Formats: sequence, structure tokens, C-alpha cells
Amino acid sequence: MQVIDFSVTAVLYILSIIPFWFIQGGTEELLTRGWLLPIINKRSNLSVAIGISSSLFGLMHLANSHVTVFSIMSIILSGIFMALYMLKTDNLWGVAGLHGAWNFTQGNIFGVAVSGMDTGRSLFRFVNKVDAAKWISGGQFGTEGSLLTSLVLLVGIIVLVLLLKKDLTVKRP
Repeated sequence: MQVIDFSVTAVLYILSIIPFWFIQGGTEELLTRGWLLPIINKRSNLSVAIGISSSLFGLMHLANSHVTVFSIMSIILSGIFMALYMLKTDNLWGVAGLHGAWNFTQGNIFGVAVSGMDTGRSLFRFVNKVDAAKWISGGQFGTEGSLLTSLVLLVGIIVLVLLLKKDLTVKRP
């Protein structure tokens, strides 16, 4: 860690930015999970709908700074996780809140890049060591591009799939 900043200006800035993270995250969720996923599901099946909407979610980040194949794959996994979470909770607002909170926490609490973008002021500022492997740390793209994040997402996806299968089994007569 390089910097800790709990100054009044930093805290006020960070508090003022919260609504914008929820607007940004909510807009992406509304497009990919609220609109696209149900449309594709009606024309195809749920697995295809999750795959296409999550892939679009990943492709939306292609123009970001410091993007790698690994970081896009991690964001696609995040899209799959979010889709399954939405299906489990039947709540798009929860997914939008989770997305906004993830971005806010990375960027303005811990000072880590969010999908390759610097977010301005933060309470803490963590700096990747130059010799740290980018596939482990996420590098300048941020934690979303790290192997650890992908592994956590894979575990979360497996848990959600199992929970959704259990729900289907319980609902059948």
C-alpha cells in the first residue's frame, strides 16, 4: 500500500461518487441482464442467453486501457456470475447494486483500477509491484483481470448453478 487518505476532501469526493457507480453499473446490468438476456432466452434457451449476454458484457470492455484476453475472460465470467445471481434472486436491482458496489470498492476504497480505468481519489491506494505477474494481480487493468478473481468467480458460478438446480428440483412436483 502506498497511500492512506481520510482527508475531508477525499471522503466527500468518495461519498459524492457513489451514485455514479450505481448508475454506471445499473446501466450495464439493465442492458445485458435486464434486456438482452430475456430477449435471447425467449428465442433460444437460458444457457445460450447467459452466454451471449455475458460475452457482450465482456466485449463492452474491449476498448478499456490495459485490456488483455485474460481480463475479458474474467469479465465474461463476472457476467455469467451476475446472470446466475439475478436468476437466483429474481432481482435485477440486486445485481446492479452488486456491480456498483464492486466498482466503487475497487476504485474509491482500495484505489485499484476498475476495468483498466483510474477512478480518481480513494481512501487507500494499492500499487502493484513491477515484478508481480499480471495474470495474478490483474496488472494495470485491476483485480478484474486477475487469476484469483477468475477462480473466485468460477466457485461462485458453481455454487449458483447448484443452488438453481436445487430450486428447480424442489419446485417440481
